[in-house]
Amino acid sequence: IIGDGETAKGSITEAAKLAGVLQMNNMVNFLDYNKVDQDGYVKDVMPCQFVQEWQSYGWATIQVDGNDIEKLHIAIQEAHKIQEDQSLPVMIIMDTVKGAGVSFMAEAARGGSGAWHGVAPKGEYLINAIRECDETITDLEADILGDIDAYIQSIQLTLEEKEKFSVAVEQKIDSKPSIITFTEPKATRDGFGKYLLELGKADSRIVAVTAGVAGSVRMDWFEKKFGKFNSVNRAGRFINVGIAEANMAGVAAGLALAGKKPWFATFDIFITECLSVIRNSICYNNVDVKIIGTHAGLGVEWDGGSHQSCIIPGFMNDLFRMQCYEPADSNETQEIMKKVYTDNKAAYLRLTRQNMPLLASQIIKQGEGARVVRISENPKAVLVGMGVGVHIAMDAAKVLLSQGIDVKVINAFSLSNLDNDNFRSMIPNVPVVCFHDAHYKILAKEVAYVLGRKVVGIGMKDFGESGDAASLYKKHGMDVESIVSRVKGLIWPLHKQRQMLQCIGHHHHIL
Repeated sequence: IIGDGETAKGSITEAAKLAGVLQMNNMVNFLDYNKVDQDGYVKDVMPCQFVQEWQSYGWATIQVDGNDIEKLHIAIQEAHKIQEDQSLPVMIIMDTVKGAGVSFMAEAARGGSGAWHGVAPKGEYLINAIRECDETITDLEADILGDIDAYIQSIQLTLEEKEKFSVAVEQKIDSKPSIITFTEPKATRDGFGKYLLELGKADSRIVAVTAGVAGSVRMDWFEKKFGKFNSVNRAGRFINVGIAEANMAGVAAGLALAGKKPWFATFDIFITECLSVIRNSICYNNVDVKIIGTHAGLGVEWDGGSHQSCIIPGFMNDLFRMQCYEPADSNETQEIMKKVYTDNKAAYLRLTRQNMPLLASQIIKQGEGARVVRISENPKAVLVGMGVGVHIAMDAAKVLLSQGIDVKVINAFSLSNLDNDNFRSMIPNVPVVCFHDAHYKILAKEVAYVLGRKVVGIGMKDFGESGDAASLYKKHGMDVESIVSRVKGLIWPLHKQRQMLQCIGHHHHIL
């Protein structure tokens, strides 16, 4: 059921169009046309041509007096007949009065006032409202309630009827998905696409959802194998909602609530379009939806600042019940996917379009959210990288070593899982520099919180622009040279302090 005012919301239109295209004849929706929202008449804010609008989306429409229960019953029966005869979703447009049954509320609504839109009655208003409601309920019990029970029983669908209106789903296949080991640099989105295909083979509950970018996010491999869900192929396990990211998130949430294991993917920058749905429909409901943001950071190069995402990891990490990951190569991508698949929780993976070098397969020290990728017995500093930042940090470590400065490098692959003693034990009491191809505060803020001390963050401090990756990283102070300079700037003052203390100690000894 939706309100008339909220039909102005883009996500409503996105969902309506998709249901029409897919001919979802297992849907009966209700539009409460009460004509008043919090600020007054709905028509003064947005046109209310609901019949024409919903029919243009591919829905059948029925208009009814929504305050007349018997007429509403008849409308529902008519809707079921339309579903069977025409294979269309149905919108029942209920002409109602806001607050009907409570005279002072209904009178205010008829006058265009939204005074009782979101306000609970108190005092005398509450007493009068309860009295009027009690009288209404008494009338219902005497005249209609028996008919309601009979009606509900008459429209109960049999198991066979439910199956007719349901998506055909294979039984879950109990097998282990195979990890496809990459031996040459590939984008982390490639690791995602390959492993999603393997997950789909192993578990028929896996469903892939995207918003008009299947090839770019590597879901086209899944689509070719398992088919596209549409009005003809109800067994398809790939859904393309079109350029409608908020609806993509909503569809995924609904699939999860129905027992599926959906993965939805789009460009990382477009996740901003569905944050409210992620918060309310996925995290709040605590459902198992995996969210993939590809084309992250400055690595999309010439696509420019409008497509170079820099803030999404921070948003996602601040959501309750959300696990956040950013792998450093295509093999690590699959390891993380294997983990989150079995967690049965909401998770977000931030992936690259550009190819990423492969990290050494051996793990020096592994934690829940980080691993040591370059050891040092006596490090002068620690570099903490995430995603592409790990590789730039490794290159910087080589340059620093050539200048006599040994550093440890840590791959922080999960923002959500750093607050533990394992991660703290990886970092000695030396300067810490955090590098992330995103807003410079995101990783640094998390590490500083976990360690309880100040760290240095290197990352984007402004929106990006078009250019090749090397030039962009250099311009934004995110290249190897900038990291080396920053580390030396932190180390030399400490070195001079130690020398000064040694000199003072030597001077006292002479005296």
